[in-house]
Amino acid sequence: MSAAEDRRRTLLAMVVEQGYCTTTELARVLAVSEMTVRRDVARLEAGGRLRSVHGGVTLSGSADLTGTRFDERAVSHAEHKRAIARAALRFLPSSGIIAIDAGTTTAELCPLLPTDRPLTVATYSLPVLTATARMTNIEQVSLGGVLHRDSLSYAGPMTAHAIENLSIGTLFLGASSIGARGLFCANDFDALTKRALIDVSDTVVLLADSSKLGRGSFARICGFDKLHHVITDTDIETAGADLLQSGGAELIIAPS
Repeated sequence: MSAAEDRRRTLLAMVVEQGYCTTTELARVLAVSEMTVRRDVARLEAGGRLRSVHGGVTLSGSADLTGTRFDERAVSHAEHKRAIARAALRFLPSSGIIAIDAGTTTAELCPLLPTDRPLTVATYSLPVLTATARMTNIEQVSLGGVLHRDSLSYAGPMTAHAIENLSIGTLFLGASSIGARGLFCANDFDALTKRALIDVSDTVVLLADSSKLGRGSFARICGFDKLHHVITDTDIETAGADLLQSGGAELIIAPS
């Protein structure tokens, strides 16, 4: 097998694993130029293996997913989500920078944020920005980008560039589904943003209700080894609890 064939095989494996990769991400991992990546992608695309999308590449035949509407997801398992958010308050620092991920469970943190301590909140979630806008003790860092109206989250090169320049203390992370290979979400652009936030955060706290276990989603976010703490609800089964702790994270069961 030639070096080019081996490189394309690695490239394909990365996209299969994650569901979506940016051209920049592939070039960095493969240690080649972005032009070389584009040529490899074109070769694989011609063979029906991959499909080029804006800024990156995804699997051939994958639908352009935008995710379920935010307002539809917000009413699902609402009590569990509020309980999980309450349990997450223990990981708030006395001051400093936190990031709140886009999602309905992470958004439940906002009305619970204390008003007696200075915090900087970085987010690409429109609901989080709206909820914290009038809190005078909170400095907002909006990660900008293009607004996707179904998920009410911002994404794109501007968002990724903004994250690269941050240093986050604690990230409160969400996910659409959880499977044997880790965390997943419903669209490629949110997966990319979540991975970027994980990379610049000292502590990652996953907020996920038990209904996320076994549910299918499109784009892989990360493996369990990236998590430090996982907060879920009392409906979690033993197998699911074991899976969530498989990367060494502390598991916390939030009482309803």
